[in-house]
Amino acid sequence: MLINLVGNAMKFTEQGEIRVRLFTPSWPLPADTPPGHVQIGFEIKDTGIGIEPDQFSHLFQSFSQGDSSISRRYGGAGLGLPISEKLVQLMNGHIAIDSTPGMGSTFTFTILAHPAALKTIPSNVSIPVLANKYPLCILLAEDNPINQQLAVILLAKMGYNPIIATNGKEVLEHLSKAPFDLILMDIQMPEMDGLEATRLIRRGSGHQPVIIAMTANATRQDRDECLAEGMNDYLSKPVDIDQLIIMLKKWGHLINTPNNVKV
Repeated sequence: MLINLVGNAMKFTEQGEIRVRLFTPSWPLPADTPPGHVQIGFEIKDTGIGIEPDQFSHLFQSFSQGDSSISRRYGGAGLGLPISEKLVQLMNGHIAIDSTPGMGSTFTFTILAHPAALKTIPSNVSIPVLANKYPLCILLAEDNPINQQLAVILLAKMGYNPIIATNGKEVLEHLSKAPFDLILMDIQMPEMDGLEATRLIRRGSGHQPVIIAMTANATRQDRDECLAEGMNDYLSKPVDIDQLIIMLKKWGHLINTPNNVKV
């Protein structure tokens, strides 16, 4: 819902600002609120083109935009707001709009949520320095900056200094300059995805690294597709630290044992 509403605000705001605010609504909880639930409010405010009041009722109808000229100029099928409204309703909330043509729009929605249990990381958790036992030259293929940073931090704690590629083309460029023992390959990347990059690597006659898929698509079919394209193994995202350690130990042992790795 936030992705859709913030995306719309960015689309229709050529100058000024966009603000996203989370708040605790001051109005009473609905009478049928389940025990232990709380109400959370979200506000997305922009200084964009605004919307005429008589168009409000059309915005939450499927395949409808307030003005047909909007879709020609800005694009979009008009599905986002109706879907957002349905999701809000499923979460026992409501969505509202306040807008002035030429001045901007404010979308506000609420949801009911159950507070999650507080989780703490045990102080005795340690990340092993695997690089001492399993020296590996690692290439990290990941286009999301946050995921990149997290992976680099984890690998650094294990003693590795990974090289980063943001898409499949950069993976191939790095491989043309230096051999890598192992590639952590995101599947969905711009310009060239992980599957296409793997196909091209496996068709080549050069050094063949171990390729481990990283993807949020965690079905058996997705796993089988990755392996069929020539990948050696599979990690689901978000990557679990323990699973990453197991994967690096497994392939680190095989890579450092001559003639044991088959690609």
